[in-house]
Amino acid sequence: MMANDYQSFYADIRKDHEKRYGTDISEYGKNFHEDFYADKTHFILELLQNAEDALKHGNHTDKTIRFELRQDTLSLRHFGKAFDEKDVKSICSISKSTKKLDSTTIGKFGIGFKSVYDFTNSPEIHSGEHHFQIKDYVHPFLVDTDVDLKPDETLIRLPLNDAQRAEIIKKGLTKLNKRTILFLRHIKTVPRE
Repeated sequence: MMANDYQSFYADIRKDHEKRYGTDISEYGKNFHEDFYADKTHFILELLQNAEDALKHGNHTDKTIRFELRQDTLSLRHFGKAFDEKDVKSICSISKSTKKLDSTTIGKFGIGFKSVYDFTNSPEIHSGEHHFQIKDYVHPFLVDTDVDLKPDETLIRLPLNDAQRAEIIKKGLTKLNKRTILFLRHIKTVPRE
């Protein structure tokens, strides 16, 4: 697909979501995961679960997940199955996970990724041929495709809402240890920068 094709594809998703969720979906997003998780940094584990599932279905030999925390951005890089159209629709939907039918995946309730919205208003995903930013929880928009990606690499970039979020995330990342990630079978290392 060409950039215009992706732009149309993302516009179609937005149009469908306006019908499905309405134009004001702020009620969906308010404190989205507070009812599920007491620890605000639980989203880090959700990102790890998503990466684990991508690695499981990918063919790459590099089983490392890399977190990079800057004052204004958290980035996660991993290798594995690249996003396809179903994945884009799923991550931009509410409770429409592609994992529901796969009993071997960890997260399958469609709410895990939404927990990033306590820290960012517009996560970006660069994976395969898809380069998009999600606004208002469910609306994908084409973003700059000129990112430094290796073949088969996925980059999830979270522009942080404020500097305090970086401090909270830093504490959450320090909690990651071997025992925390025991449930992960495909991820071998999780270096943090």
